[in-house]
Amino acid sequence: MTPQLGYLIANRLVAGFQLSYGKDSFNYKNNSPQLPSVPGHQYHSIAPELYSRYYLTGYRVKPFVQISAGYNWQKELVDTTTGEEVSSSSNNFIGAGGIGLGYMLTRSVAIEGLYNYRFFTKSRIIDANEDLKFRLGVSVFLR
Repeated sequence: MTPQLGYLIANRLVAGFQLSYGKDSFNYKNNSPQLPSVPGHQYHSIAPELYSRYYLTGYRVKPFVQISAGYNWQKELVDTTTGEEVSSSSNNFIGAGGIGLGYMLTRSVAIEGLYNYRFFTKSRIIDANEDLKFRLGVSVFLR
């Protein structure tokens, strides 16, 4: 989930703020009756970022490029086989770039898809936001 709030600062150039949140979890399969519980992992990630987006055309179908940079807070929760919960955290700077395509439904509403790729991240635990490569959303342009 990545809500964005942007402002048109020049013709076809938008700058703004986005807040990425990701959660990923898995459990190990328990095939042994000797294990009292099934261990599992949960990863949470929240990343406030500044972004800039440039629409390549002024037509109804609008390809665009986007770059973003920000800071990432992550937390990992691990359930052990004894039922104990262990946690660890990591914080790091992030940067990403992406390409996308928007389609204007009306003069003020568009459906947009974005393929996003993280250029750098130095996390020591799994980043739940890094797995989110494709984003689909609705943009509302206030005039």
